[in-house]
Amino acid sequence: MAIGREGSLKVSRYAEVYWAAFQIANGFEAHQHELWLCAGGLGLLKTERITLRAMALRHHNRPLHFVPYGALGSARNNSRDWVIEKFNLPLPIDMDSEKVRKLIKKVGEAMLQDPEVSHLLREPLKGKLSRIDPGVKIFRCKFETAPGKQFDVRAQALKRLEEALRAAGILFADGRQTIFIQKSGD
Repeated sequence: MAIGREGSLKVSRYAEVYWAAFQIANGFEAHQHELWLCAGGLGLLKTERITLRAMALRHHNRPLHFVPYGALGSARNNSRDWVIEKFNLPLPIDMDSEKVRKLIKKVGEAMLQDPEVSHLLREPLKGKLSRIDPGVKIFRCKFETAPGKQFDVRAQALKRLEEALRAAGILFADGRQTIFIQKSGD
């Protein structure tokens, strides 16, 4: 089968279009990336579907926009491939800070060894004394995980921390403050 000059140009153009669509699909996989669109001032959008001629982008208020590639001025990928989750742990004021820090680190290392949670963690659970409030020491804990999975990992971390603290005889701070009033002599 022979393809003439015009036919080879058409085949070449179709190949370019398919190659461009492949590159776009690789760059913005559906539901994994957020884009900032300059065209039309639509704002922060998530890719919903990618076709040969246009991208279906979902606005945060839920309407779906079909944007042809020609109208797509520029796009910025705002997605992350990891999340740093942080949470506070209130403990009594009389606790040894270094002992608690080491206990948090041990729980983090145990989570890395657990096959149920280890594949979700990028960095283990760590903690340190963040501040001291009246009657309470606040320990700031953090870990790094895949986006969307931080809630499951945080629940696991809190459950394991609660068990480890209970085993070490450490209770959570109750938030009560004690005020001593000295009686004056009569």
